[in-house]
Amino acid sequence: MLRKSINFLITEFVLNGHMQSLGAVGIVCVSYYFFFSSSVFRLDLILISYLLFECVYIFDRFVDINHDFLTNFRRSSHIKKYFNYVPIILFVMLLLLFSLLFIYANMISVFTVAVIVGFGFLYPIFFKKLTKRIPLFKNFYVSSVFALMVFLPAIYFENYAFDLIELVVFFTCVFFEAFIGQIVLDMKDLESDKRRQILTLPVMVGMKKSLFIVNLLSLLNLLVFTFLFLYLNFVLGIYLLLVISFMVNYLSVVMVKKNQKSAYLAQAGKFFVWFLGYLIVNMIV
Repeated sequence: MLRKSINFLITEFVLNGHMQSLGAVGIVCVSYYFFFSSSVFRLDLILISYLLFECVYIFDRFVDINHDFLTNFRRSSHIKKYFNYVPIILFVMLLLLFSLLFIYANMISVFTVAVIVGFGFLYPIFFKKLTKRIPLFKNFYVSSVFALMVFLPAIYFENYAFDLIELVVFFTCVFFEAFIGQIVLDMKDLESDKRRQILTLPVMVGMKKSLFIVNLLSLLNLLVFTFLFLYLNFVLGIYLLLVISFMVNYLSVVMVKKNQKSAYLAQAGKFFVWFLGYLIVNMIV
């Protein structure tokens, strides 16, 4: 019984968006640490950031479960075990999310989070159709949402004493890292996306060229943002994040070539590593 429970929790954590949600937390924490020079562990902001993304992921899995059975049978089979309870789980999570916002945050934060959640819910219902008409639409959509988390600490704490150029540069860096990650994640759905005529990069140019583009974009991201961060005199820790992201991207390409599914797990957890880095800093400092 205990082993089954542990296996269930591990499967839930790995397959149901929790790593990506903690990755969003990592982006928020890194932004808070680097731009407001604070390593204070704010549990309220961490919970809000996590719940924001996890609500969107659970809703997407719930709405699209029939298609997911064709592309990700293991994940869908896992969700099916508690599928009837998903609406209740989602309601409780949304209630907790907005309760925390009303208790700890300002109205601008409430509005911002509501907009992000709203657009997240609209994606599987409406915007997903645009992936058949607009090339790389999903990449731009998902990457934009991740990158917007860079601004959440400033909005949440109503602290606008930051360099806008630096924050925009970091926003762009996160956007491209998420963009690269989404290209890799699209590779696992290549055949099903072809059948559904979804215009992802692997569908349009093939697996081999997509892997080359991932390596190229990853290298450019490392070089360009290292230069920009040096020019803007960013703190040392942010370069470590760039190197980690580059290594994850490179290893993902290697694993995809070997047909290892852990490549997709690595990409899903890229920003989660940022969160772990934040926790380590909190323990050391």
